[in-house]
Amino acid sequence: MKLSTLTTLGLAAALILTATSEAQNVTFRAKVENSSGNNVHVVACTNTRLTSNTINLRGFHGMQVLIQGKVLSMGNSPLIQVNSIKTVARTFEIGGNAKIGREFSIHVAHTPGSFFAAYLSATGRSTMIPLGRLGVFFIRDAFTALTGRVPAGGIFQQKVNIPNDSRLVGLKILGQAAIVPPSSRALFLSNPSCKTVRSR
Repeated sequence: MKLSTLTTLGLAAALILTATSEAQNVTFRAKVENSSGNNVHVVACTNTRLTSNTINLRGFHGMQVLIQGKVLSMGNSPLIQVNSIKTVARTFEIGGNAKIGREFSIHVAHTPGSFFAAYLSATGRSTMIPLGRLGVFFIRDAFTALTGRVPAGGIFQQKVNIPNDSRLVGLKILGQAAIVPPSSRALFLSNPSCKTVRSR
């Protein structure tokens, strides 16, 4: 309970104190994808677009990366100019087959002993809130799904049952984690991840 309260309050404070104006610098973790087969690069699971005059973003499609850049525009389809990019390990994933009557899983990967809070949204809607050194929060309508500590081995996994209800088919589950490593105690935000509920 203490972890949940502290982490949630810390993130809430950052949301309040951090400006979301345009043309600010950002550093964040994400997976780069191509949008609908065209030449638009996006942060996976979100509406946030990526552009660069100096970096071939196509070469990073499908990879987990750490991006430094500048917010060029906000709104429903934010745009970020990428100034530097490098591959990093994935820190958060919504896995499993996500079929009705079965389950999906929440994975948090980092240094053993790291505290975390996992945030989910059942609406599937993304946002883009720059939070300075913490990263970027991409989850709209988020709630704290679970909190915990990364075990020995470096990967936490929690399975979540999906009701056998056909009305859930097509539901997009979007998530992201706030992680506090045991060494630095400096909270940062993971990459976002998502799953769409399918029929049997």
